Amino acid sequence: MTSVKLKFRPSSHSEKEGTLVFQFICKRMVRRIASGYKIHRAEWSDETKWIVLPPLYSPRYEYLSVVSFNVQWELQRLERLLREQEKTNASFDFSAIVKSFTSHQNISDSVFN
Repeated sequence: MTSVKLKFRPSSHSEKEGTLVFQFICKRMVRRIASGYKIHRAEWSDETKWIVLPPLYSPRYEYLSVVSFNVQWELQRLERLLREQEKTNASFDFSAIVKSFTSHQNISDSVFN
């Protein structure tokens, strides 16, 4: 069984934005892939483990809405890749998953363009 989660890695400087990271765990091995999205500490909920959307009139609302949508889409894509890997291969190949996931980030199939 593989688990996939979205994590927030805050910047070492409190004023700077932190990075959203995809983390997946299989057979007690942990891998992380940076999403490319950055948000402020106040825009992350430790309770829900998700992006907190500000009020509609906020200048960050549109950006954070798009980030939330795109991250959800990428999480689903990563989960699909992991399920396919589990079905087809008895020995789990993390490097193949990471390569497959990140290579799609450079084509029109990805929302990270």
